[in-house]
Amino acid sequence: MGMVLLIVIGVIALLWVVSAYNGLIALKNQTFNAWKQMDVQLKRRHDLIPNLVSTVKGSMEFEKETLDAVISARSRAMQGGGVKETAAGGCWAAGAGRRAAPALS
Repeated sequence: MGMVLLIVIGVIALLWVVSAYNGLIALKNQTFNAWKQMDVQLKRRHDLIPNLVSTVKGSMEFEKETLDAVISARSRAMQGGGVKETAAGGCWAAGAGRRAAPALS
């Protein structure tokens, strides 16, 4: 009876060791996979940076053109000799402002 009890305890201990080892290996694999996923996400972010830079450059060019158009229209309106020239310059400035409106929304 003592020998059977000893064998049962030994089998239970062996099963616990195998189970603990398998659990540790599973945790190690999960950690490794998590690091790999982080690497993938960082690479994707790194690959998107040039796209972001080109988008910002395009937006800056649009804003510069719009600002130049508004400044030019304002100066034309301010330099106008009479009501007709001032009104023509003001209408052109309004057009430049409408052009800028989509960028502001």
